[in-house]
Amino acid sequence: MTAVHDDLRRSAVGEPEVIDPRPMTGALIGAMVMLAVGFSLALWALTDSLAATRSIELPSLEVPEVESLDLGAARSELEELGFEVEVQFQPNEDPTKPKGVIIGQRPLAGSKIEQGELVVILASDGPLGQAVPAVEGQQVGDAIATLQATGLAAEPVPMPSETIRVDEVIATDPPSGARVPTAGAIKVLVSSGPAPRNVPPIMNKPVEQALADIGRAGLAPGKITRVFRDDLEPGTVFEVDPPDGSAVPRDTPIALSVAGPEPTSTVPYMVGLLQESAQRVASGAGITLKIVTTPVSPGDALAGRVVSQGVPPQAEVKERSAVEITVAQVVEPVPAATTTAPPPGG
Repeated sequence: MTAVHDDLRRSAVGEPEVIDPRPMTGALIGAMVMLAVGFSLALWALTDSLAATRSIELPSLEVPEVESLDLGAARSELEELGFEVEVQFQPNEDPTKPKGVIIGQRPLAGSKIEQGELVVILASDGPLGQAVPAVEGQQVGDAIATLQATGLAAEPVPMPSETIRVDEVIATDPPSGARVPTAGAIKVLVSSGPAPRNVPPIMNKPVEQALADIGRAGLAPGKITRVFRDDLEPGTVFEVDPPDGSAVPRDTPIALSVAGPEPTSTVPYMVGLLQESAQRVASGAGITLKIVTTPVSPGDALAGRVVSQGVPPQAEVKERSAVEITVAQVVEPVPAATTTAPPPGG
């Protein structure tokens, strides 16, 4: 009665309903069996996988000593052994170990760790202290003020530069970013402009060669004065200002004195000029006059004027040469001589 009572369920109207439990019980048992089998297979596979993983063991290797190597060689050696490598920079108290030098390692040399584990290389980031600020490109006054504001002493050092303007900072020593002791001294390298040039040896050279040498030396051609020298070939440099070997700023003009041909003068046109005017014109042209006269009658319009010249106008003659001119000169007529008859019987 109890079992039957347990299988009775109430219908919606309150009447008992009898349900047969056998079909549902068989399906449920089958599903539970299949679930148990699947769970057992999954558990076996997981256990087997974990056991296989535990059975793979990496070899233990001795960590080599790398402090005596440079940074690149140390990294290469550790990586070739199969270690992971990490470089860490840190400041140090030893001033003899500049930036980039290895100052330690973790683990220590001789330690044994598994292949693939991490080895840390400790590298110097420079000595303890403060970093030098970047002042390159600043005017020297501004750069010194910046350095002094950080507690550093600044010493300007002139340095020639072909490209950086005068009084502009080229670099610092130690360089920007380097650590220096507090109140350390910094050398500020300041452009003093292009380096001085030496006047090349151009004495007794042809003027064309001298000008080429001047240009190659970074200098400029200056005034060229040609002077007649009968002891030198025309075109030869016989004087240089500033002289050969002098140290001068870039682009300084170099004056040259060059042997030239014997100077000449151009003969002016003087026919028809009064003698005094002809002498003034000749003097201005750099020639002298040799005057000869030709007689003319009183009242002749040519009296006192040049009627001809020995060298034609525009001819080139040596400077201070004498040019002959003919000047008309009035000649008074000589009175006719009178003849006195002798007295009769004289």
